[in-house]
Amino acid sequence: MRLENNLELDEERIRQLLRLHWERWAGQVPVLHCVPIPEELAAWRRAAPADEVDQVLRGLAELAATDGFDDTDAARVLAWLMLPAAGALAAELRGRDVAEHLAARLWIAVRSHPWATTGKVAANIAGRVRREVLLDLDCATQLENHDKTQARTIPASPYVATLSLVVDPDEQLPDAAEDVLTVLDWGCAHQVISGSDRDLLLDVLAAAGLEEGTGTRCQPLLGDKVSARVGARRGVTGRTVRRHTKRAIAALAAAVGELGRAGVTGLVA
Repeated sequence: MRLENNLELDEERIRQLLRLHWERWAGQVPVLHCVPIPEELAAWRRAAPADEVDQVLRGLAELAATDGFDDTDAARVLAWLMLPAAGALAAELRGRDVAEHLAARLWIAVRSHPWATTGKVAANIAGRVRREVLLDLDCATQLENHDKTQARTIPASPYVATLSLVVDPDEQLPDAAEDVLTVLDWGCAHQVISGSDRDLLLDVLAAAGLEEGTGTRCQPLLGDKVSARVGARRGVTGRTVRRHTKRAIAALAAAVGELGRAGVTGLVA
């Protein structure tokens, strides 16, 4: 498959990486110790419980991410594990030259996956790659027909439901939440914000959604109550939360501003 060639992935090379690095990786991310024979990782993945598999994939994502351990060999292993999903998309788009698009988008996804979130790793990476490749290829019809549901579940985390609390009550949640998530994913893909920034902004949006016990909607994103609530969960001060939130929002605002109205419309369409 050309995708494997573009990413310089083959089974023997992956086995070598697993033999060489797994013990060190497991020292950095202890959950990897649950894999009994690292060289048989793919077979283990097919037989192991889904939750356990997701924990291992999350560990690899943390190792691979630029805001994690920034390990390119771990990124190669995670990309290799995602090849079946990428191959399914290549088959769906047969007749198009998609290998380079898939390789680029898959590599970006494994290097910038928001590993600290609770969403399913494989589903999120596959959904993100599919969406971005279809956008690259101007396959708007396929994206609209198939990805309206998929796009809403890309984060696959409790944040999605909570986003309903921070949008206009008269606005339909799926579209509004999808737009927010699209902008955040775009920001990550274009290195405007990091995966950890994306996670923080989702956490802040969730905390701003509802002041416990009051039913009050839409607390200020940079307010003391929201920052304190997020900081308590993250083990940092509210001031730190406000500083990082303000920085991430400013970076997104500047980047989106450069797109212009037409660019923003195309981004969230």
